[in-house]
Amino acid sequence: MVNFGTNANDYFQSDASLRIAKIRELKCTNTLGNPVTLPAKILALKQFVSPHVPASISAPYLLVADAGFSARIVSAETGASLIVFKGHTGPVTSTAYYIDTAADDTFVFTGSWDKSVKKWSVKTGACVSTWNLHQDFVKSLALSPDAKTLYSGSSDKTIRQLNLATGKSVMLKGHTRGVEDLLVADEGKTLWSCSSDGSIRKWETATGTCTATLTGHDTSVYALFLDDETLWSASADKSVKRWPIMNEKIAAESSLDHADYVKALVPIHSAVLATGCRDEKIRIFDMGSEALLKVIDGHFDEVSALCLIGSTLYSGSLDCTLRSWSVSDILDPKIQFKLDIKLDEDEVVQHASSGLTEEEERELAELMSDDE
Repeated sequence: MVNFGTNANDYFQSDASLRIAKIRELKCTNTLGNPVTLPAKILALKQFVSPHVPASISAPYLLVADAGFSARIVSAETGASLIVFKGHTGPVTSTAYYIDTAADDTFVFTGSWDKSVKKWSVKTGACVSTWNLHQDFVKSLALSPDAKTLYSGSSDKTIRQLNLATGKSVMLKGHTRGVEDLLVADEGKTLWSCSSDGSIRKWETATGTCTATLTGHDTSVYALFLDDETLWSASADKSVKRWPIMNEKIAAESSLDHADYVKALVPIHSAVLATGCRDEKIRIFDMGSEALLKVIDGHFDEVSALCLIGSTLYSGSLDCTLRSWSVSDILDPKIQFKLDIKLDEDEVVQHASSGLTEEEERELAELMSDDE
């Protein structure tokens, strides 16, 4: 039900959304995972290793893409920004990088909602190239192992294969909705892509030919991870699926069920998988038995990214916090990461009914929603 209240911030909000807001308010001060706050919502993160980072802050480092139109290299321990790449006019969704020994520099690539891909110098922090290859949001980037080819996936349903030496690109078409994630494999010979059309595609990079289409998810596939001979996929159908890619006919071998959309995944042990979910939780699964081993609480918004560095799992969220979790603690069944949130129903302001029909309430909620 959509309700009116005396608080201007409560106008047109449903009882459910007010309840969620109150729970998040109570959760936001928790210190599980040693949170550090970054300037904007975290959309992607990965380990960053380079000899060209200023020595003022010790490693490890993370390369973060955020909703504040920036990418930044940060200290994984303190969240302090070493270098900030500013120049996009929309949220930065994805990154890639390589070390160029000939140029004595490291170069970072960023993809954005502004439809562009940019290349940045780590030594100077300056943008050195911009490519406008897509007609809609750039959602994903992947770099070939030899750093000669950059792949970009977009909401315009296409993948671009960009020759970094010539600036020429080839369009890979096949998905019927936006491309959410990309993964280069087989020493650059194979590209995997997943899409909001619910499919995963395998491409031969030399020819741009789609050689396999994997179906099994009911809706959007957000993330991929390749572990030896197994491909893992995370989906809005509230599942993670495992695909044995060495089989002649690739079909999902198993499925790990979740309570909400799954947005990120990473193996943290030879037999243990971590997943990040829209319900604000990290889940730990035994990949062999498919048993849920642990649920990690702490974030107070969607868990959008996960990254393993050594013996530490780092998680990024739309709550703007970066949190760290010891793998040994994660694997210890005696250690739990739980929040005891008890919501007094009287704390949620009681409102008078709006008098709208269910369909009208849904339409109004969509109009009032923040689509960031």
